[in-house]
Amino acid sequence: MPHINKEMASFFLTTKCNLRCTYCYNCEERTKTMEQSLPLRIAKAGVDYYFREFSSRHIRFYGPGEPTQEFSLMKDITAYAQKKSPHELLVEIQTNGCFSKTVRAWMLDNMNIMWISFDGEPEIQNKNRPFPGGRASAPMIEENVKWLIENRGERNLMVGARVTMTNENIDRQKEMLDYFVTLGIKYIGLIQFSQP
Repeated sequence: MPHINKEMASFFLTTKCNLRCTYCYNCEERTKTMEQSLPLRIAKAGVDYYFREFSSRHIRFYGPGEPTQEFSLMKDITAYAQKKSPHELLVEIQTNGCFSKTVRAWMLDNMNIMWISFDGEPEIQNKNRPFPGGRASAPMIEENVKWLIENRGERNLMVGARVTMTNENIDRQKEMLDYFVTLGIKYIGLIQFSQP
């Protein structure tokens, strides 16, 4: 399943984020501007317009912050889109994978495509994508990924890793792939981060 060339309505839910990635394009702005989230009425208008003008019934939740930081809003938008297109809707998210058991249980039943931003083995993930204060993020992501894959059953759910390639992991791609296989991940997307 290609990650690009898809017709979908993308919702940038919030600027809030629960990680402090070392290469975040938004980290400087995050400290200088007020956090903002998408108003539900605007999202509903977006669903109405998209479903009226396009045949695709695919919605996606995306950055610049972490979508699960606005969990109630994400649930409301999904419920609204499901009501408008009950049998055809595809729901996708790009998430950092650091969310609660309550969130992941909802995702199991409501998401079809989950791209987890995940930079590989724990020492690399924890260095690139720590929680505020430097706490490791890999344990929570590992637990969530394993649980989602082990519990998806016959659900139409794909869980993949979206990796940012940096100097930390560029020479460890085989180890990274082997690690992802141990977690049950079969789908991997890569992007390159340019470093000086």
